[in-house]
Amino acid sequence: MRQDEHQHADQDVAWITAQSKAHWDRSSTSYAEILIRRGLTEPNCRQVIDAVIKHCNPDARIRVLDLASNAGSPAVPLGQAIPNASVVATDLSPASVSLISEYAASEGVTNVTAQPADAQHLQEFDDNTFDAVTCSYGLMFMPDHQKALQEAHRVLKLGGLYVATVWAPLEHYQFGQMFSEVARRIAGDQGPPPSPYTPWRFGNPVQLLQDLKGAHFSNAHCTAYSHPMTFPLADLVAFQLGPNGQSRSLLDKLKATGKENMYDEAPQVCP
Repeated sequence: MRQDEHQHADQDVAWITAQSKAHWDRSSTSYAEILIRRGLTEPNCRQVIDAVIKHCNPDARIRVLDLASNAGSPAVPLGQAIPNASVVATDLSPASVSLISEYAASEGVTNVTAQPADAQHLQEFDDNTFDAVTCSYGLMFMPDHQKALQEAHRVLKLGGLYVATVWAPLEHYQFGQMFSEVARRIAGDQGPPPSPYTPWRFGNPVQLLQDLKGAHFSNAHCTAYSHPMTFPLADLVAFQLGPNGQSRSLLDKLKATGKENMYDEAPQVCP
């Protein structure tokens, strides 16, 4: 890659990271209220918790770093499940970090601390610090995911565990299909262009395993699983399309194409 291409890629990463931070500062509360507080993320948390318990001695005083914790899932349930663990929950968004602390306090969990951190640059943490590093549905959104993997490997102790959950390919992810269809119906042919930073890129386990190997992880493997998420359509629309919704930034971009009735039209075309 030429120097100008490196510079352009670095600018892309910085811009996407800043946009992601702004997005989660805006929408982390709705995510917490609609998904986490109703237990809809619990099946995914169980996958992460079981992996940590299987690999580490849950009776030992292990240290766990949770990346992209959002509002505290799986960090807080992990702290509950392993009382002897010391869990450091991190997120790019300060708003999310505040929610993690509130969540832990509301559950009476005292072995979870929260602080801001960019998983792509973990300068706050020394090498060989943690027995396990976890990341639930966060890695796929990191523009420099290879750097994030390298940083996770760096802060892990020798023989430590890295466990991450990522989305399946779009054809197997109904929520993603729904809102891709919403965008298509509203924008027509003006949908977003293809991007190398798509969150679906890890739907291919071969690619993920190659990236893990590139970050010097050994004994890596991928396991596919699914779990249902069912809640009222009105809540789904609010979660994705409300003032602080997950898809609000997409709708803002589409509005710039001249579709002024974007926010009124979007809920009506939900499949």
